[in-house]
Amino acid sequence: MTPRFLLLALTLSSLLPAADWKPLFNGKDFSGWEHVGPGRFVIEDGNLKTEGGMGLLWYKGEKLANCTVRVVFKTVSTPGANSGVYIRMEEPPKDPWYGVHNGYEVQIDSRGDDWHATGAIYSISKITRRAQKPAGEWNTMEIVANGSHFKVSLNGVVTVGDGQDSRFAEGPIALQSAG
Repeated sequence: MTPRFLLLALTLSSLLPAADWKPLFNGKDFSGWEHVGPGRFVIEDGNLKTEGGMGLLWYKGEKLANCTVRVVFKTVSTPGANSGVYIRMEEPPKDPWYGVHNGYEVQIDSRGDDWHATGAIYSISKITRRAQKPAGEWNTMEIVANGSHFKVSLNGVVTVGDGQDSRFAEGPIALQSAG
């Protein structure tokens, strides 16, 4: 069975206190999004669902810099569900592996070590606590990017409190379909 992950909502807010959340996925079609790689996303009951292996669904609507990204997801199978949210990729991805070395991946994988588990900034900032719910239950992840500082919260629990890296200042966001 190929690991899968569902995305209920992907929303964005600037760091300004009065900013409203902006949905990036409309729940109906892939408007504003483009896909690279053999894996794919399908829309099922208004949610994104991964299928078929490694791929990246990236948002071409705008480059993101200082922002908060909220992703609501559930895994269908654990252990073994492996996905991620990429932020600040240098440019639009050319292949499904592009974001791994040219952006920041916030991992979704309950079985990973502390550097590669859900809520970690992959190989950059390890988690301080595990907070992913079991397969079939919804999780809410918030990723705050502010200059070279990052904070990740999962289900209200801070998993990365002050991740730091200054290689990538802005860029597209992407969702990983892995298998």
